Amino acid sequence: MEDKKYLEIVTEDFEPDPDESVFDSLAKQYEYVVVQSILTSFALDFMLVKDQHGGDVDTVHNIRNGVGYKNKRNESDYDNRGEYNPDTYHQHENYKNKSAEVSKQKKAGTLQDSYTGEKMPRNANVDLDHTISAKEIHDDPGRVLSGLKGEDLANTDSNLNPTNSSINRSKKAKSADEFIKKMDETMYA
Repeated sequence: MEDKKYLEIVTEDFEPDPDESVFDSLAKQYEYVVVQSILTSFALDFMLVKDQHGGDVDTVHNIRNGVGYKNKRNESDYDNRGEYNPDTYHQHENYKNKSAEVSKQKKAGTLQDSYTGEKMPRNANVDLDHTISAKEIHDDPGRVLSGLKGEDLANTDSNLNPTNSSINRSKKAKSADEFIKKMDETMYA
């Protein structure tokens, strides 16, 4: 009778082992819940644990920092990601929608340059810049490891920013850090 009240506090999936006391079964269930919580909070869900192959786990941090791949399938996925094609990034639905929004703001005279904060004249040459370049996202080993589509990531609203055409066209496919370094070199040369 005493044991029954403890059964009410566990999950619906819990079934005590008939060969052990309810307290021992509860302890095992509690251990399971704690381990699951820890794994979930560190994004080590079932797929990652399943792919470990005895510790053969690639992490975004290690891959981005040049440690190299431990899992050959992940390395193969990166090697076979395909060539960067800017057209697929610039034809993405989110890119088209943001471009139309920018065009409306420009016609209304309310468009601001995302980088300078200045109001852009209606006759300004405006480009929609991928703040983190589409090529950088395409070639990011962390993105490939996560299984996310580069076109979707590059074309998030926060990564698409209107700016003066000359800034965007000078930047091209460089990362923001590379572009700033190049600008510094040019200004102080």
